[in-house]
Amino acid sequence: MTRSVTVSGRAQGEWLRGSGADGLSAETIAALAAHPRFDEAIRLVAAGMVRLHRGNRLVSTLVSDRGRFVIGYLCVYLHYFGDDGHGPGLTTSRMRALCVEQKLCSGNRAEAVLALMRLAGYLAAAPASADRRIRLLVPTDRLISSLRERWANQFEAMRRVLPEGDRALAALGRPEFTPAFVRHLSIRFFAGFRLLDQAPDLELFMERNAGIVVLLHLALTGAQSGPFPPEGPIPVSISAIAARFGVSRSHVRKLLRDAGDAGLIHRPDADGSHIGLSPRLVKAVRVFLAAALLFLAHCAVAAIDEIDAV
Repeated sequence: MTRSVTVSGRAQGEWLRGSGADGLSAETIAALAAHPRFDEAIRLVAAGMVRLHRGNRLVSTLVSDRGRFVIGYLCVYLHYFGDDGHGPGLTTSRMRALCVEQKLCSGNRAEAVLALMRLAGYLAAAPASADRRIRLLVPTDRLISSLRERWANQFEAMRRVLPEGDRALAALGRPEFTPAFVRHLSIRFFAGFRLLDQAPDLELFMERNAGIVVLLHLALTGAQSGPFPPEGPIPVSISAIAARFGVSRSHVRKLLRDAGDAGLIHRPDADGSHIGLSPRLVKAVRVFLAAALLFLAHCAVAAIDEIDAV
């Protein structure tokens, strides 16, 4: 299946024009990172991501953290808008096809994730339709509330450095904002935009269970003021991290060992009680969070303009 994506309007044209398919330039990211409150903003984003992390060991054995995050958005997208050749509605078969198309995971893994989301209360069976062959699922209030909680944190951080933050926070209370915002996030994803392309050094963490939140937790454990993330030294407790994020100690040790082998972290003391982040990893985190704020601001404004025009 080839997804047809049509994005119109001046905002999307400005987003794409002159800066490549991903719509973000190094100059735009650098300008945001130079804002005097940028470190405050991204520290707030990081703290929210760590606080709101709700890991599930079963889900994590099926898809990476990145895949799990995206599938939540795709559930809402299919519910409101459907896919090519179908009207609105989330079904297992449609999610299977979409995950395969977008190379998130296999169809079988996508089906298993949906089953676990139902068990956790994030999805529910819709009332029976006239066509009994179609078994629709619907996002529950729990799923929508979890997304809105995440956005509230991101928009609160955004308002420190971008004027769009105030507008996005004000719109968050409007019920029509959720589907519009998810639509604009999704169509850019379908068009090939990937935040991780801005900071490929984070792939090692994004493809591990709780990898990115472990990294951000360590960064937050370091210096509480000044540049973020700090390079170090950062105190580290394998047992505490494992308990905090619901992973095994061996999983945490391997994550840190692999990051060390990749030159992303180092251990400044012999007993391994502290780590340091390499300048390369510090830059990757800053670029990734700057790109995320810019991307979210763009999609929020596009969503607000859309619902205001109705």
